[in-house]
Amino acid sequence: MQMHQLDARLRRMLQTLQGLRVRVARPVENITIAHRDSRDFVPFVNGSEWGTDRDHDWMDFKFTVVTPEDYRGKVTVSIVTGREGMWEATNPQFVVWVNGRIEQSFDTRHTSLTLENEAVPGKKYEIFLQGYANVVPPNHGSHSDLPPRLGVYVNDVCEDVVQLCYDLDVPYQALLLEPEGCRDRETGLYTISDALNLLGKKVVLALREPSLGPVFGVKGGAA
Repeated sequence: MQMHQLDARLRRMLQTLQGLRVRVARPVENITIAHRDSRDFVPFVNGSEWGTDRDHDWMDFKFTVVTPEDYRGKVTVSIVTGREGMWEATNPQFVVWVNGRIEQSFDTRHTSLTLENEAVPGKKYEIFLQGYANVVPPNHGSHSDLPPRLGVYVNDVCEDVVQLCYDLDVPYQALLLEPEGCRDRETGLYTISDALNLLGKKVVLALREPSLGPVFGVKGGAA
């Protein structure tokens, strides 16, 4: 196999393997929204726009997550704003509270929070988000013509697949730093290819049609 073909094969398989890290991703229901500290909460449609102007730049969100009965792995809450991968300082940010305690923040590069390392079906979590949309010009106007959205999902994460992705992707990325034609690079890529082959035919077939999770309720995008 030519090296460029091997590289393309590995890249494709690693990308699709990463899509299997989340076994199930379901949209959170019954989200409410209010102006910062007003407590006048009203229903918010999951995946909708918010922070459309200066008066809605600082907003609070709250909702309850109940671990579904069929979840069995790590339980996480993740968000989608439509600004993923952009610079944090000019895009939406959130302080995340779980059961009355600050746990972490969300921004364009940190979009997931672990609730439990092992699912406990029926367990409830009260989630409170203090959001800053960052729509006040020039921040908003210079980076996007559209206000941010907020999609919230509760996920069943396969930790074994997460670890497998890490163990394969780290050496792969390191090998890409080696110059083309380098013996170490070629040997390393073949070794990773052999490791992927050990997954077996059934897993390889599954990799051809990964479930990458929902984006604003549409299956087939990255969660």
